[in-house]
Amino acid sequence: MDFARIVADGILAASADAMVATDDQGVIRLWNPGAERIFGHWGRGPLDSRWT
Repeated sequence: MDFARIVADGILAASADAMVATDDQGVIRLWNPGAERIFGHWGRGPLDSRWT
């Protein structure tokens, strides 16, 4: 894992804000702990599902 990815993962994990990223098909590819708290899903939660 490269340094930039380690830093990005740390920022995502530490953020209180929800961060959700989707691909061009609307499939959730990134889901941070802030999103878990706000949307109520835990762990892998909605990863690999469509954002609706």
